[in-house]
Amino acid sequence: MRRRVRIRSAGWVLVCALMFLGSPLVPQSFAETDIVGDVRTQLAQNSFSSAASELSSYKAQHGVTPEYLEALSWMARGAAGAKQWEQATTYATETRTLSERQLTKRKLDADTELAESYINARRTKAELDEIEEILGHDKAERRR
Repeated sequence: MRRRVRIRSAGWVLVCALMFLGSPLVPQSFAETDIVGDVRTQLAQNSFSSAASELSSYKAQHGVTPEYLEALSWMARGAAGAKQWEQATTYATETRTLSERQLTKRKLDADTELAESYINARRTKAELDEIEEILGHDKAERRR
C-alpha cells in the first residue's frame, strides 16, 4: 500500500514539474502569461516603459481581453502614483472606454476582471478629476 502511495505521489510531482517547465504536453491555458501580475510587478519597480511595452505586446497577441483591461487599469493607477497626471488620465479613460465596449458584448457580473477594470477605471478617473480640480485651484491661488 505504501508503495502505491509513493508511486502516485511521484506521478503528481512529475505532472507539476512538467506544468512549471512549460512542457508541450501541458495545455496552453496553463502556460499563458499573467499580464496583470507582470504589469503590477513592473510598476512596483518603477519600470513604466517595460510595463507599457509588455501590455502592448499582450494586446497585439490576445486583443482586448478582460485581463488586458485590468492590467491597463493598473497602468492608470501606477501613473497616478507617480504623479504623471496626464498619462494616468489617458490610461483611465482608455480603460473605461474599452470596458464599456466589452460591456455591450457581456454582462458586468459575468466576468470578474472586466468588472474590476471598469470599476477601477471609474474610480481612478474620479480621483484624477478631483486632483486636477485641486491642482487647478492651487495654480489659480498662486497667480493672485
